[in-house]
Amino acid sequence: SVAPMMEVTDSWWRYFARGLSLKTLLYTEMIVDNIILHKGISELIGTKLLYNSASFQLEDEGPIALQLGGNDPESVSEAARLAINYLGSNCVEINLNCGCPSRLVGNSCFGARLMMEPEKVREIVYEISKKCPNIPVTVKHRLGTDLSGAEYHDTKKFVTAAAAGGAKHFIVHARMAVLDQKFSCEQNRSIPPLLPEYAHKLAHDFPELSFALNGGLRSLDMCQQALAQNTIQSTMIGRAAWYQPCNILATADTRFYNESTNPSFSRRQVIQRYADYIDYMQAIASSDDNDSPLLDAPIFRPLYYVFSGLPHAKRFRIALVDASRRRSKQLAALRKNTILVSDLDDSFHSPSNIIHHAIHNLAPGTIPFLDAPLTSTPMELRRFFSTAHTHTHHYYDDDNDDEPGQNLN
Repeated sequence: SVAPMMEVTDSWWRYFARGLSLKTLLYTEMIVDNIILHKGISELIGTKLLYNSASFQLEDEGPIALQLGGNDPESVSEAARLAINYLGSNCVEINLNCGCPSRLVGNSCFGARLMMEPEKVREIVYEISKKCPNIPVTVKHRLGTDLSGAEYHDTKKFVTAAAAGGAKHFIVHARMAVLDQKFSCEQNRSIPPLLPEYAHKLAHDFPELSFALNGGLRSLDMCQQALAQNTIQSTMIGRAAWYQPCNILATADTRFYNESTNPSFSRRQVIQRYADYIDYMQAIASSDDNDSPLLDAPIFRPLYYVFSGLPHAKRFRIALVDASRRRSKQLAALRKNTILVSDLDDSFHSPSNIIHHAIHNLAPGTIPFLDAPLTSTPMELRRFFSTAHTHTHHYYDDDNDDEPGQNLN
């Protein structure tokens, strides 16, 4: 599965990811219960929850897991009920966030701070299970916190309480959460040591439950190695799926789900599928009675790392970032009535033009890799490139975008 990540696993990214894997379980961003209760489901359509698959008449977005944040049993369970009524069969799991160490979340006493209140977690899980009896309720958690303890017996006590409420599956981010030292989320993903043995021990001590390991998994090989111990039932990848989507997702269906084929053969197919979708959604926005004819969404963000690890990848990403900024400025100007729709160029009405421009005009070194098989190893990619183009060195002199400074855990 792919972990819930704020400003990553929104409906746009999940639609992009479905072009790479139809079977991998994708989690929504964490959605706070009060947003659903006070703003309504309509505020989340096309962003955090679900793309408009019915009108686009393409395959469903599922399987997805809805992750919720909150600390009041009644509020969280009612938010779950409302969301499930909208998501329908696309959603196969409701997940309670007990692992987010963000100070913003902590100030509202949910996320990782819920690990300090296992009995409240039991109540929340129980109430969700009552209101949504046909969908399993799961818990994503850390090993503990610096405020409540993170020894194995602390983790075991927490799992025991949540299981008493009805949770049968647990996603274990095998680190403690540091809440008392003003750590950033990134620091909390890297500084506390990984202890994956805790997850394996939990699986041994609770044979009636199932466990997924999260944290430190940066490749499908690492996932297979973790599963080979025959204790945990599944694995969850986080930032690596964002920074290396093709490497992580493109072969997941055949490798882990015994499918005979993967959804896409090449990056060209993945990009074209997504480009068609955002053009369609832009047309919907333009035809609706909206304040603005532009999609107010990060529609290019899912493609930022589609060429990750390849020459000119950074140049391609920068082109899309610049395009996103221009669209945001145009959107603000339209809202202020300082420009007219007629002032926009054609690329704003057809977002796919921006993607094609980024490839062909700003990062031409990516073109040879558009049709290379997604299953290609780095050596095979170089061989594929060299057979298609004589002057290989011209492209390999550019910035290779492996993102070495990024934490992928």
